Formats: sequence, C-alpha cells, structure tokens
Amino acid sequence: MKSLLTQIVLICLSFTSLTSDRSPLKVEKDAAVYRLLNHYHHYDELTELLSAWSSNNTRMARLFTVGQSAEGKQLNVIRLTLPMPAENEEIHDEYQLLKPKFKWIANMHGDETIGREIMIALIYYLILNSNTDTRVNQLLTSTDIYIMPTMNPVKIE
Repeated sequence: MKSLLTQIVLICLSFTSLTSDRSPLKVEKDAAVYRLLNHYHHYDELTELLSAWSSNNTRMARLFTVGQSAEGKQLNVIRLTLPMPAENEEIHDEYQLLKPKFKWIANMHGDETIGREIMIALIYYLILNSNTDTRVNQLLTSTDIYIMPTMNPVKIE
C-alpha cells in the first residue's frame, strides 16, 4: 500500500511540474525557454532562429555556414563569444588566437532529434543570460563557442 501511495504522489508531482511555467530549478527566464522548446524545430525554423539571434546579438553572436548537405541545405554554425571581434581584426588579435575554442555538433544522424533541441536551448540560454549570470558571462569571455545544431538537416524534416 505504501508503494502505491508513493507512486501516486510522484505522478501528481510530476504532472504539476509539467504544467507549470517554472522549472524545479528556478532557472531565470525559464518560461521563455519552455515556450521555445514546446515543439521540434525544422530546418527553416532553426535557420530563422539562428539568424535572428545572431543579428539581434551582434556583440556576442555570429552566424556562418561550413558547407552544404547533399541536398543543398546550408550547414549553419553559430559562434558565441564576448566580445565578438570585428571580422577584419580577428586574424591579427593575439588574444582571440589564444582564446580556447569549443565546438558542439548535434544531429549527425536522422534519429537524433533531441540533440538539435538541446543545442537550441543551449544557444538561447547563453544569449539570454550573458548579461545577468556571471558564470555565463565568464564562459563567453574566456571561450569561443561554436555550435552546429544540425549536421544532417534533411533527415529530421
């Protein structure tokens, strides 16, 4: 009987945490993150998000492509760092050359849809909290982060 009661309580708690706009961790601005991640993002929507984020956050984000898929879709990468150097001064800036680089690549195979969503959430979290979270600010100041949310954009459509 105690086991059944425990299961019922856990089910009720999990249901209320799923229906609330706050995470159990009380992460800042998590309601916006929940709205962003309420569905899987297709290629066109992902491209729009990355483009909007990079154009609205030019001091820390730059979008570029590293080629095309076999079907001709652009393979987009977003670079996050603080401060974002101007394109012409990047080659000669010793600080930028010595700054550690880190890359995340997701969705290499067609059935890895969660990886794409995790990368979308990570990009959004870093941009959203770059001014308010000292850990995020320190990470972006001390590291060049490159994120490719999908390496196989066709298989997920």
